Amino acid sequence: SEPMWGRGWLLRGRVLRALGQVDEALQMVARTMKVAEEQGWPDVVAACLCEEGVLLQRLGHWDRGWKRLKKAETRAHSLGDEKLMADVLNGQGDLLAAQGRLEDSIKVFEKYRELSAQIGNKEQEADSYFQLGRVDKQAGRLQLAQVRLAQSLELFESIGARWGMAKAVNELGEIARLENRLSEAATCYRQALEKMDELGLPEATIPRLNLALVMMHQEQYKLAQPLVEHAHEMFQSTGSRARQGITHLMLLICSIAQGHWADWEQHLGQSRILFADTGFVDVDVAMCAQLAADLAADAGYTGRARAAW
Repeated sequence: SEPMWGRGWLLRGRVLRALGQVDEALQMVARTMKVAEEQGWPDVVAACLCEEGVLLQRLGHWDRGWKRLKKAETRAHSLGDEKLMADVLNGQGDLLAAQGRLEDSIKVFEKYRELSAQIGNKEQEADSYFQLGRVDKQAGRLQLAQVRLAQSLELFESIGARWGMAKAVNELGEIARLENRLSEAATCYRQALEKMDELGLPEATIPRLNLALVMMHQEQYKLAQPLVEHAHEMFQSTGSRARQGITHLMLLICSIAQGHWADWEQHLGQSRILFADTGFVDVDVAMCAQLAADLAADAGYTGRARAAW
């Protein structure tokens, strides 16, 4: 009958999310919210709504996720819970960015930054700069993105947040890769990978996949392929449909670059279905599609090149 039990169960759900067990996390949060509603724990209910919104977004259920986040926003405002409100803004901005609504996302993340600074939560403030930098990268504002990410890294370092440091370094690697500073990008990815492996986080898959992108830029397709295959299996196990769309494209590229065309239709078809179902937008999707089209055109497959374009 004590709210602390609900907060503990919710924390367990967040740990499951961090471990990539999104379906299990969603079940845990749903059970926690049911008990919280029965017991009359309004703060736990509000936090569960926020977490559920984040989890639904991870699974590609964006309409449902947005509705949960809006409910959580209303509850957080009613409770006067500013930390929870910051979490809600973070979730909303993340969802908007994934849908490609970058300028809307920036506005929400600016509110997240202002609120986290106002309440003195350094971890959330560092994360807000990370999110702003990530979206600026998506919008092509690479210099501004680098400044924001450097601010994020500095704040994460000041509080010893190793996970935050790892993801900021990985994202700085993204800036270097997009500016064709491939050696620097690879160094950042390896540093991020080392930090994430130390923490035992499944998100280590992301810098591994980014290393594969560097290898593909260097035309080292055979070396990149096992990294992409590992990431694809991980995304399948965690139900990350949008990310599976990217790995299908990357597997297609690695295969055709080595002269294997048999799986073209399957990989391209699956990536289209997954991106259409999730509405996911990312600069790497366009880059991979362009590379696949160029390889097909160079091999004389004009129809396939058009399909990728």
